[in-house]
Amino acid sequence: MTLHIELKLYANEAVVLRNYLIGRLKNVVAVKGMAADDDFILSEWLNGYFGAKSVGIERKTRPQNVKMPVSVARTLWRNMQHEALVPELQLILSSIDSYLVKNDLRPL
Repeated sequence: MTLHIELKLYANEAVVLRNYLIGRLKNVVAVKGMAADDDFILSEWLNGYFGAKSVGIERKTRPQNVKMPVSVARTLWRNMQHEALVPELQLILSSIDSYLVKNDLRPL
C-alpha cells in the first residue's frame, strides 16, 4: 500500500496551497492547544516538508512532483469539502480526490 501520493504542482498552485496551509498554521498559533488535530497535521507537513519544497517550485517553470502523505491528503480533502476554494485549490483537490477514490482511501 502506498503511504503517499505524488502530485504535480505548478508554481501558482504551490503558492496557493502554501498560503492555505499557512492559514491553518496561524490558527494553530492563535488558539494553541485548542486547535483541531487536522490543523496540527497540516501545519507539521507545511513546516517539515512543503514549505521549503513550495519555494523551490516557485522558481521553476515546469510542474514539480510533491510527495504528500495519505494522512495529509485525506485531511485536506475533508477540510476542503466545507470551504469555498479558489480554482487552483479546486484543481489540487480534484487530483487528491481522484487518487483517493482510485485507491479506495477516501474518508467517509
